[in-house]
Amino acid sequence: MKTLWLFDLAETLFNNKHREHHVQKEVPDWDAFHAFDEVVKDTPMPWTEGLWADGKFRYGPHGFLTARDHRCAEATQWSITTHGFAGDKPLMMGWGSGVGSAMLRLAMEEPVLLMNTPSRESGVHFKALTLLQLLEADLDLQIVFCEDQRRILRVLRALEHPRLTVLDVNDDAFLTLIHYYGTFATEGKAWTP
Repeated sequence: MKTLWLFDLAETLFNNKHREHHVQKEVPDWDAFHAFDEVVKDTPMPWTEGLWADGKFRYGPHGFLTARDHRCAEATQWSITTHGFAGDKPLMMGWGSGVGSAMLRLAMEEPVLLMNTPSRESGVHFKALTLLQLLEADLDLQIVFCEDQRRILRVLRALEHPRLTVLDVNDDAFLTLIHYYGTFATEGKAWTP
């Protein structure tokens, strides 16, 4: 069984609290929130320390699944590569851009970045469809997805897909679970979420 690790970005992999004031107004300023100069100030979350080396995740192939769209693609790539989460610039893919077997082959070789399309589809819908497409593309694949938003976590867990494990970065046992599932993943074993 192959394992692909996918990580949400905002408040999962990166701390972006410094720019939240742009969207906590009566009229949210999404352009300011996604501005290059703001996104590149995001910093890695403390839990990430020691789990990446030379752009590779300690427990196997990995990628990034975010509801961000084209407005912050360049800054997102910059942040991911600058902070050592990927060796080269990750591949950009939107939901409608053919996520499936071709994308999965790439993801198993090098980190990939899966971003939302400019249609501003809901983040929950985008993430659920993308995860299901990847799982349908390979029946010998299990995915571990790490997320921070409770609403998204609830929906993804409600899918009850036997090869999808959804971890909450806010859970006190989060790092323990990363290492637990990582042990199975490095041995090529399946588990029951």
